[in-house]
Amino acid sequence: MKKINKVFYGWWMVIAITVLFVTGAAAPFAVVLKQLMAQFHTGRGEVSLSQSITLIATGITGIFVGRLLRRFSPKSFMLWGSVVTGVSLLLLSLANGLWLFYFLYLIAGIAAGFNSAIALFALLSRWFTRRWGTAIGIALTGGGIGSIIIQPLVGIIAQNYGWRATYLFAGC
Repeated sequence: MKKINKVFYGWWMVIAITVLFVTGAAAPFAVVLKQLMAQFHTGRGEVSLSQSITLIATGITGIFVGRLLRRFSPKSFMLWGSVVTGVSLLLLSLANGLWLFYFLYLIAGIAAGFNSAIALFALLSRWFTRRWGTAIGIALTGGGIGSIIIQPLVGIIAQNYGWRATYLFAGC
């Protein structure tokens, strides 16, 4: 009887994480910055503060996520992080004030901490003892692929339908 070689399940995890990085490239902020400035009647600095809030929230959350990953599955962190980030982006399309915009980016930043590279790499390290670097390298190509494929689409949506539709697309 001939033995059938199955694909190692860890490689399916690599594919899933690569897809997460591809879709994560739908970050619309840089594309819609001027539209946001016009909407909120303010300057570049005030609108861009939302990105600083997000990055700080993601970093602080990452500290706690790193500790919690010893006890809990990275998959559950990634699932909830993805869902909350998506919902936050959907809600950002409804923001009428700058403070609500900041608050929703804070929530998105906290959620992104659960779905960050920390959880993704922790998951991969559980599947790979050898070829871990190759697995991470393949997964990280998703960000570049997403920039090539998704960002032009984000630009087209922003140009034709506005910043609200762009955030709806990114949230989905």
